Amino acid sequence: MKNADTLQKEVERIRQIGHRFNSVSVIDKQGYIRAFSPLQPGVIDARLTSSSHAATVQANTFFISQPYVSLIGKLIVYISVPIHNAEGEQLGYVGGSIYLNNRNATNEFMNSQFDDDN
Repeated sequence: MKNADTLQKEVERIRQIGHRFNSVSVIDKQGYIRAFSPLQPGVIDARLTSSSHAATVQANTFFISQPYVSLIGKLIVYISVPIHNAEGEQLGYVGGSIYLNNRNATNEFMNSQFDDDN
């Protein structure tokens, strides 16, 4: 969590291999965004205070949020997993967001798999 360059490279790598996410981030337990891809001005070191962040930390396991408006103004669902140190203490979480109002792989899948009769 202390090496910003390593975190940023990792979220870039995850976003590139996981085409389903519109953005990927690492957020520490206190709610500070430590890495974000694609990089947006003013996002790194911004602090999240939403109930969704609190629920994610409290869950301390794989978590899928309810839809909400993100820090950058997008309606999203956030999917995350906790980050733990060697002693098992939760340090924060890494997750990906799916923008609900944009075309992405999930929207394309849903549109191709379901019709009015299904």
